[in-house]
Amino acid sequence: MSDTILLLLLGNQEILRQQETSALALNHGLIRSGGTVARLDRVLASCLRDQWVLKSGKGKGGKYRLSKLGIQHAWEKAIHLVNLLPEEPS
Repeated sequence: MSDTILLLLLGNQEILRQQETSALALNHGLIRSGGTVARLDRVLASCLRDQWVLKSGKGKGGKYRLSKLGIQHAWEKAIHLVNLLPEEPS
């Protein structure tokens, strides 16, 4: 589940050009991607500890963003997913 959150944060940063994502927006993104989390902070505890994700604010008003290490890790996850796709026929 934390990989999904990292990819949501990366997409929000790269596509929507928003450096921070609210906890509420992340929960909505998880629901739309087919997952749910009762406590986002517990799922992200290891990402916060590894300094992939940085948090500001508290509780439901909290916002998350990727650190430089987190951006690199999220891109690695995204590239791995792309490499799982079958090659297009020529």
